[in-house]
Amino acid sequence: MEMATTEGYRFDSRLFGAQGIFGSLEDLGLADGYFLGKALGAFLRYKHEKIYACLASDKGARALQLESEVVRGLLECGVRVLSFSSAPTPLVRFAAIELNAQLAVSITSESLPIGYNGVKIFLEGAALERARALQLQNIAASGNWRTREGGKLAKSDGLDAYTTRLFADATWAGEDFDNRHTLRKTPHKAPHKAPHKALGNTLGNIVLAQSEEGAMADVLTAIVARVSDVFGEISIVEGVAEMRKVMQGGADKKQVGLLFNRDGTALQVFDSSARAVPSEVLFALLLRDAGLVGGRKTVLVDSLFSDAAVRELLFIGAKVSRKAAFGAELFTEIGRERGAIAAASGDGHIALMDRYYAFEDACYVALRLLAILSRREASEWDATLSPTPVYRSAGVASDIKRVELGGDAASKVAAIARLRAWVKAQKGLASATDKEAQALKDEALKDEGQKDERQKDERQKDERMALEVEMRSDNWRWIIRAADFENILLMRSEGNDAAAMKLAQSDLRKAMEDCRIADTAAGEAVGFISHL
Repeated sequence: MEMATTEGYRFDSRLFGAQGIFGSLEDLGLADGYFLGKALGAFLRYKHEKIYACLASDKGARALQLESEVVRGLLECGVRVLSFSSAPTPLVRFAAIELNAQLAVSITSESLPIGYNGVKIFLEGAALERARALQLQNIAASGNWRTREGGKLAKSDGLDAYTTRLFADATWAGEDFDNRHTLRKTPHKAPHKAPHKALGNTLGNIVLAQSEEGAMADVLTAIVARVSDVFGEISIVEGVAEMRKVMQGGADKKQVGLLFNRDGTALQVFDSSARAVPSEVLFALLLRDAGLVGGRKTVLVDSLFSDAAVRELLFIGAKVSRKAAFGAELFTEIGRERGAIAAASGDGHIALMDRYYAFEDACYVALRLLAILSRREASEWDATLSPTPVYRSAGVASDIKRVELGGDAASKVAAIARLRAWVKAQKGLASATDKEAQALKDEALKDEGQKDERQKDERQKDERMALEVEMRSDNWRWIIRAADFENILLMRSEGNDAAAMKLAQSDLRKAMEDCRIADTAAGEAVGFISHL
């Protein structure tokens, strides 16, 4: 029986971001978790009689408390919840798809500053977007919770089904892995074949690491159990420093390092010398190996992908859609881009949709890579992970750098505003000129509906671009973007050749100095924005 209530709750709208709700321990309280659960249940109650949800969290005590409150709110709305305890985000999303659950929730502090937590929300298979976030806030404010009896909580680990699915698509040296998994009522059927090394393949070593204690340990252990006969020594360590220490100790051996962020959505690869392999180089390798770039198939990349990487993707036959988005925000665009087969951001998030689901899964990407390496001599691994001649000839790109800013989160917005004004002044563009140009465009759009739609698109684009600035010349460019949650700037410079690269770096340094922002020399190269 449904029960109406009138006690409303007002969320701080600033907590809502790409894919969910995020905040410090002071801003994102346990009450927010409880009422978020109720708002999600009420939202789904408008469309579904029976509601199912899959939920998991990091290992931290605060995350577990927040999880408990979200579950309490869901149960009061009659939602049947399947909890996976400590599990990475992709496992929860996989389970929701396989079980036809309308809601997947992952509570994680990944990519957030120390002392922050987040609730990633996936409604009916899609990451939470602005429009739905606003609906949740309106439901909470109205107090129309649509509570009812019938909520139930069950526990599962889902680990075997998830890891079995991870191995289903890759072509390994020797035999394919079993691709049956048991979450579905009718699992995929295939004969079980044990993996083994290809005849004559020289075994190399693999070092697996999670960026810090998180939800990845059990998944990595399960992966190692399945590939132990394909490679030589396989180590699992915690943190990039420990991973590099292990790799440097075995510098005379052929090896590859794989660093996972704590919720399993991003991957950083390291060659035998413990040097980071750019995410864009890994992305192109995966596309070439899978034959995904013929026929002008669409791939999505973010604004920090270099021009050199985009040129290589075009060269090998991809249709590249570069988005004014970064990290998690990019992957909310997947559903809008019809026919997209893959997506990648500069910080290691990659989604391969040719044979898998439309979300980023670092374990799946890692296994697709390990399958490629299993078919090559270990002595060829470094060459396999190196930029191609096409990529190298297309230009020179710097690593993605980060500069930490003092003050509160508003300082990054102010820094970007100063940089945008500086770039505008350098280009000699006055605001009046912009307004005149816009007036001419509006005059050309005589259809009012078309004009309104264009203005809506422009507003959304402006919101995304407010945290990004780019300076581009004929043969070089630099770009700076404010991180979504941390008070840092991410930047990259590139040129068509070494001389152009120097010009780009010089111009970037001048912009930073003129705008009273820390020198770029203080920046450090990053793979994951928070944890390297």
